[in-house]
Amino acid sequence: MLFSQVSLERAQEFCDHVRAREPYFLREVATWMAATGGPIDSMDASAESLVELWQWFVRFVDMGMPGVSSDVRPADLPEVKPSENIRRTVAGERLGHYVRLVVGHYDPPAGWAVKVSRPGQPRDAFEHITGIQRSDGEVPDFEYVRIAARRASSESMNSRDPDRLLRLVQMRFPKVAEGEPRGKSVLAHYLAADLGPMPPEAAVTPVLRWTEEPEPVPAPSNPVLVKQPQLVLIRGPAAGLEDPRLLEPLDEQVVAAALGELGYRVDGRVPTARDLRVDEASFIAQDEHWYSEVSVAVHRRRLRLVDVDQTAATAEHWDRLVARLRALAGQLGAALGEPDDFDVDIDA
Repeated sequence: MLFSQVSLERAQEFCDHVRAREPYFLREVATWMAATGGPIDSMDASAESLVELWQWFVRFVDMGMPGVSSDVRPADLPEVKPSENIRRTVAGERLGHYVRLVVGHYDPPAGWAVKVSRPGQPRDAFEHITGIQRSDGEVPDFEYVRIAARRASSESMNSRDPDRLLRLVQMRFPKVAEGEPRGKSVLAHYLAADLGPMPPEAAVTPVLRWTEEPEPVPAPSNPVLVKQPQLVLIRGPAAGLEDPRLLEPLDEQVVAAALGELGYRVDGRVPTARDLRVDEASFIAQDEHWYSEVSVAVHRRRLRLVDVDQTAATAEHWDRLVARLRALAGQLGAALGEPDDFDVDIDA
């Protein structure tokens, strides 16, 4: 679901759904944690608790996520085909509600809100998403929690580092800082909470109805951007998608030139070969025709994997992007494709 193409009214309806489901999702996290010996008594909404939460979640994923149904789907993708990636995504949705409790502890009230560009600002690919609102009014992107959860089974991109989730939160909510005295768990009481039946607005995502009742779409003043599939560029065995150490190095100078030519930037400048030797480095391209993020996996200071994800683009711009990436793959003797093309279960 690309929320930038959804009306503000429908975006608010989805936000209401997220708000209504919160106590039930927190109870699910508490139940999973208690059943697997997790640190539920340490879940005090502190910055430090995010480290303990992530350490537990990585173990939870390794256990096979007992208690997480095999046919669950994310609220914004109710028709997606079930898979292990989707199960991790759904678990990440639940973790996101605990993240809101943490942000609310440091930067209250931290309510769920719809991201709306300020007057005079261009719309971006995150327009109309539901996220946690900072006290300054900004609503940062919130997809990072689900992305991190999907990648928790992989050794790549520092996804299993204990402070992984904390660092991602602090990048978007700088008031979340370590050092305060620890307190009482804000999660444990959900184990015995009598929440009653889940109300319809919490139990059923409105996206299901939207697919049956398309809303009238006014003639756009800007090009319509369409969510595009994830692409990865590698040289080596498919197993390298899970473990980049198995992949052959890619020429950083050649890749940097191609990314710069395509319009990707880091800190407002064209990427360099040095930038591509930093694990988990990310590069963003954005104009009225597209929005895209590239991240990389590095091993022993050499580039091993290029991940083109979170792309929304016009059809014409997407065709140009794919053509240039295919040319890059040919130049490097590498393979380009969607993760499923490599017949291995990685981030969807």
